[in-house]
Amino acid sequence: MKPSNGSILFSIYKKDLLSVKLESLLVLAAVFLGYLYFSYKILTGWPAPTILGITSTIFFIVMFVIFVGTFTSVSREWSNNTIYLIMSLPIGGKMIFLSKLLAVMTQLIVLGGATILIGSLLSSFFLGIDIITEAFGFLSSYQLLQVLIKGVILLFFGIIQIILIAFFSSMIGKLFKRFSWFITVITFIFTNIIIGRINGFLLNSFFNNERYAHLNEITVHNHHLFMESLPFNEFFLLQLALLLLFSTGLFFLTSAIYDKKVEL
Repeated sequence: MKPSNGSILFSIYKKDLLSVKLESLLVLAAVFLGYLYFSYKILTGWPAPTILGITSTIFFIVMFVIFVGTFTSVSREWSNNTIYLIMSLPIGGKMIFLSKLLAVMTQLIVLGGATILIGSLLSSFFLGIDIITEAFGFLSSYQLLQVLIKGVILLFFGIIQIILIAFFSSMIGKLFKRFSWFITVITFIFTNIIIGRINGFLLNSFFNNERYAHLNEITVHNHHLFMESLPFNEFFLLQLALLLLFSTGLFFLTSAIYDKKVEL
């Protein structure tokens, strides 16, 4: 009986997760030791609010380490010779990169979530639970909560786009036998610049007309009115649509390059 695409995807997904298991455990151990060290420093004299900056710093370091790992997830298939196993399966580049994307997002959610959880518990310990309660009470404002949710959505899909750019850049680099890493880095930088320019041009073209001539005046005089205004909601939807459009294009283009590379 021929296995379904879902079961094949799950098998590849597990393989990708296992390939970063040691890396993830090392990052988690480093996070724990980092928090342990800085907790000792706070207990021996550092100001208690330092824990907030420490949590933010550790979180962004974890995100950066995982992001750097996305570049090696493609080259790892060739260096570990697992590319030949993948070639024997009835799958194409789209399923390969969907699996890799899911694996990276799992890393981000698990390791990022663990970092925030430990940081929140330590913040409650050093600053008191009242500070955390007040913070959540502040965020419960409908206007702020609405902006926060939309910001998180854009951040989530923005991260997916960055990951796909990393995959795309890695595949471009694999097309060259010499200076592969240099070409990968250059491709990543210029792809981000090009997408950023196109994104900015489309947003400016959409909002730079008489219909939105009063937008700056609204923003300057009343931020709350701007957050509730139609332009803000349209900006969110347009930016989300552009992120999805760029990400979809990158996904299919990277998959096509991967299929061509495997054929060669």
